[in-house]
Amino acid sequence: MVVSGTSLYPYISNSTVSCEVVGFFLNWGVLCQRFIILCIVIHLLVFTMNYSRPKHLELIFHIFIWGVSFVVSLVPIPGHHYGSAGVWCWIKGTTDYEDDLRIACFYLWAWCCIIVELVCFALVLLKLRHQMAVYRNTDNPEVIEQKIKFKKYIYPLLLYPLVNFVLVIPVTANRIQNIIDRKNPIFGLFLVHSIIYPIWGFFNALMYFLNKRNSSSIASS
Repeated sequence: MVVSGTSLYPYISNSTVSCEVVGFFLNWGVLCQRFIILCIVIHLLVFTMNYSRPKHLELIFHIFIWGVSFVVSLVPIPGHHYGSAGVWCWIKGTTDYEDDLRIACFYLWAWCCIIVELVCFALVLLKLRHQMAVYRNTDNPEVIEQKIKFKKYIYPLLLYPLVNFVLVIPVTANRIQNIIDRKNPIFGLFLVHSIIYPIWGFFNALMYFLNKRNSSSIASS
């Protein structure tokens, strides 16, 4: 988890360099968070389809998560576009170009991830529905065990992308409103945004620990 710029802002608001550094790490950290969730969903899809852990994808996942997010987060550095963005440090959003940077360096990636996650989510559910139909009328112990595994391990893991999908909606809505009408922000949207950002990591940690045993069970498969 990455420390939110919100908690550090009172101590760094007078330092442009510090705020730029925090803004960079905030963007990099949140992008990593989104990419990790995407990779979890892809991992889950491959496991659901093949009944085996996709170990060959793990290196690709790591390169994508840490490398792509790092390179994307470097883009706003030339021109010093990281800085004070209200109650936190991020891409400042004081010009149309910086609004475009916010979209290109975070929201475009976030929503592409969400779209892919929803497609994977739908494919997993279709596969599970098909498997449940196959398992419904059988007395084979191995098949029954497989059915129990699907219900016990797979379904809870689907909550991970679902929770993050719900959390990203009000954050995106606030940013879109800021872009459309920068001079007239809506207090309610900013309030929800400010509440969600610091506790987003808490929800991810909660989902991780709730599903840790399930993930370990899949990993040992």
